[in-house]
Amino acid sequence: EKAFLISGDDEILIASHENIDDEDQTVTIPPRPVTPPDDEVPPKTGDDTNIFLWAGLAAAALVAGAATVVGLRLKKGDHDDERPSV
Repeated sequence: EKAFLISGDDEILIASHENIDDEDQTVTIPPRPVTPPDDEVPPKTGDDTNIFLWAGLAAAALVAGAATVVGLRLKKGDHDDERPSV
């Protein structure tokens, strides 16, 4: 048996199996077990992070940012009255 890669008009030999009775050229794939062994623990999947904690922190950051902006604007507004008019 021979396996070729066909690219356009070219045929490139990528594998060759000349002697089908040769044990050194035989590949066997063992059957897949239906159930995992009892001592094997399946991997943990998914995310159990508390989304409300992160949402609360984001909300607190937004409130703090808004309060800072409002506070700076109010403070800046107080100083506008002290400036001499030109």
